[in-house]
Amino acid sequence: MSYLKYKKMPVYTPPSQIVNGLYTLGKEWMLGDTNEEYKGPYHTYPNGAAYTLGTFVKGASEWLIPYSANVEATDRIDDPTATQSLNNSQYFKLTGTRFDNYTSPQYYLQRKAEAHYRIASPWLGFGLVLLSAAIILRG
Repeated sequence: MSYLKYKKMPVYTPPSQIVNGLYTLGKEWMLGDTNEEYKGPYHTYPNGAAYTLGTFVKGASEWLIPYSANVEATDRIDDPTATQSLNNSQYFKLTGTRFDNYTSPQYYLQRKAEAHYRIASPWLGFGLVLLSAAIILRG
């Protein structure tokens, strides 16, 4: 997750430097773990870190990251020269092609000729025993 580039609460901050009791109506902060828009009270620290609730409550306050409009659903525009929609990536503007039909690859373990291994394994063991005996006897 890309949360490492966002600021977290310092280990210690004097209470006089914490800005408590702030409120957002939206489009300002998102929850850091879920990327959902946050509306409500929050507080900030001198390093720029922001947390939910008016003051810090251990176990209840969640960290906030700056709001990004990229999480909003927008209308799709198929004109590469259009700039008013956030879903028109730079790649689409250059090529006119989208990656909207992507599916995750199907992973599986393919075992070829499994029956052959079961048949051959006793003979392979016997062959290795004979080979090692021949090496020992030969000197």
